[in-house]
Amino acid sequence: MWRRISVVFVKEVVDNSRDRRSLLVALIYPLLGPIILGLLISAVVDVVSADQARDMTLVVKNAERAPVLIRFLEARGVRVAPAPLDPEAAVRDGKIEVAVVIPDDYPVRFQAEQTAEVAVVVNSSRLPGLIALNHTAALLSDFNREVWGARIASRGIDFQVLRPLDIKSVDVAAGTHIAEILLFM
Repeated sequence: MWRRISVVFVKEVVDNSRDRRSLLVALIYPLLGPIILGLLISAVVDVVSADQARDMTLVVKNAERAPVLIRFLEARGVRVAPAPLDPEAAVRDGKIEVAVVIPDDYPVRFQAEQTAEVAVVVNSSRLPGLIALNHTAALLSDFNREVWGARIASRGIDFQVLRPLDIKSVDVAAGTHIAEILLFM
């Protein structure tokens, strides 16, 4: 039985050594595979770990309705750009990553110190869109906190009393850490 197995094994080895394509795949992929994988991971790390605060342009439809929000964004280094006529189509087509839409009733509700709504348009099937969404949500959350604190303080209440925790995020990750996570997956 071992003799038959060895005869078939030798025949297959000889047969595969004659086939240049299978030899190329057997020898080249183990050499180039890790290099290609490393380049792909490096590209993903560059996209994910890019500093979004620097050079961020945020497309805002009806920006004139929310001057306080626009001043807040510009004070944080965000360039505010006008939106196209159809921001949803522009995001869907990949022309822009994210858009903020200010509705018609925003100024009235904001001045009345009521909850004003804004819409963030994003294509969640694209990684750059998710990254832009994350950064935009963080900016809008900071604005929300700042306005909330000012409204509470205007009523003579120290808003620090209402905040049980002040959470600060300290990110010490380097690009290699993200690459390690991707490789581990």
